Amino acid sequence: KMATLLMEIPTIPTKIRNIKYELAFIFYRLIITSKLDLSSIVLASILLSKADEENCSQR
Repeated sequence: KMATLLMEIPTIPTKIRNIKYELAFIFYRLIITSKLDLSSIVLASILLSKADEENCSQR
């Protein structure tokens, strides 16, 4: 099990990126269906950009 975990470590950033795209897609879908109000949209975009900055600074 440890070996498979070590094998997966390089793919973790891609997985995080994929999750972020999934989240963004969900947010856009919600915006389109107007289930989210503007404040939560703004909050979500701030959180996404913050996560992006953290990823960049770690490299």
